[in-house]
Amino acid sequence: MSQNPAIETARRALRLLAAIHQGGPVEPYLDLLADDFVFYMPVGPFKGRNVGRERAGECYRQIAASEPNIAYEEPYRTTASGETVVFEFEDGGTLFGSVPYHNRIAASFDVRGGQIAAYREYFGEIDVPLMASMAQSG
Repeated sequence: MSQNPAIETARRALRLLAAIHQGGPVEPYLDLLADDFVFYMPVGPFKGRNVGRERAGECYRQIAASEPNIAYEEPYRTTASGETVVFEFEDGGTLFGSVPYHNRIAASFDVRGGQIAAYREYFGEIDVPLMASMAQSG
């Protein structure tokens, strides 16, 4: 039985994001994005709506430069409706070299023509002091 192509593309994007959060390269993720890619971030200097692959490159290069060591757990829920795929998972490790981090995340990908057209990230459980430090980083 073959998988929904949107789920497979979104799953690939999630794996590439996970690699960035462990110090991996940014470019493979950027190569998967549509030119008019739109993404929403919940905190930090990219909080809110952002447009374009170039803006995404700025965001994810900044994440990579923050010395993340975040491991994504296997999603415990995958929900798809048409070309929109949402993964729910937990991640944890350290940010900024040594700041402990753990969170529950819902990551929503819109797929169009085999590329990621949009990404929305929602935080579930995160401690308030860490969120404040993330909001001030930049």
